[in-house]
Amino acid sequence: MADSDDIRGLFGTFDAKVDLNSGRVSVSTDLTLLKGKQVMVTIEPLKRYLEVRTLGVFNEFQARVLARADELPIALGNALRIHYLGSAALAQVDNSFRLVLPRKTRDFLGTKGDVVLVGVGDSLQIWPADRYAEAHAEMERALAENYETYATEIHRSGRREVPPPAAQGA
Repeated sequence: MADSDDIRGLFGTFDAKVDLNSGRVSVSTDLTLLKGKQVMVTIEPLKRYLEVRTLGVFNEFQARVLARADELPIALGNALRIHYLGSAALAQVDNSFRLVLPRKTRDFLGTKGDVVLVGVGDSLQIWPADRYAEAHAEMERALAENYETYATEIHRSGRREVPPPAAQGA
């Protein structure tokens, strides 16, 4: 049975502002799945954005990170544990869709409070707006250069093949 915090439907991109003194950010009401949930906030290892996951999703994620870290050389595995899971902090999205970012994750955002929230299925990314603009431009270039090589596969995935019509009179 799935944990009640096991959510997978966070989608959309939203501009927001973080009060850097209190750490408060208003989450879009379009992200209703987060309302009233306890969440874990982590700093993505490449330090591009924050990641927000509900506790159920975080527990699964943590298990995957630890399993992978155990397969890596010791220094790299430890770096993954320390810099990824070690940055995790508990927070809450209240019933008014406000999230108060813990201090260690809030400091990551720097001195500007403009952010972009990006729902990517089972997590919410919180990007500093300037970093998001740069990364978004790079992502658009990569898609433009490579989309056709995998588009057919993506759009057909999950579809059942329809058999050709039976021969008449057979």
